[in-house]
Amino acid sequence: DALKDDTFLLVCIPSSTRMARSIVMGLGKGKNLEPVDEFKGLVCFCSIRDEALQDEVLNKWDALCEDVGRDTLSSACILIAQSELQKPVMKNNGEVDLFEDYLKIYLESITKGDGDGATYFKNVLVPATKIL
Repeated sequence: DALKDDTFLLVCIPSSTRMARSIVMGLGKGKNLEPVDEFKGLVCFCSIRDEALQDEVLNKWDALCEDVGRDTLSSACILIAQSELQKPVMKNNGEVDLFEDYLKIYLESITKGDGDGATYFKNVLVPATKIL
């Protein structure tokens, strides 16, 4: 009876996918996600179906972060999205929404459905990050 009386369930319906991802990814870690972490999730997990390829791209992402730095990688993601969409970052944490919109457009129209996060990472993000 004591367990039944002292057990609570908290339900949250987030207002956006970004908020939901932030809640789930940050549970128990005691830290907020930075935009570069969100970008990594979008490229490595949300846009790649094959788990082995997800792990491969994740390892390459981490190696690129060590090579050029997290801030440079984040800046490259934002610059690419801004230049392609011709939209400024309008609100707090708007860079994640901007990059998510750009990645959807890239995967649907630019690659005509044949691309995924691995293609984007290899052909667009790595060269742009190396230039920065």
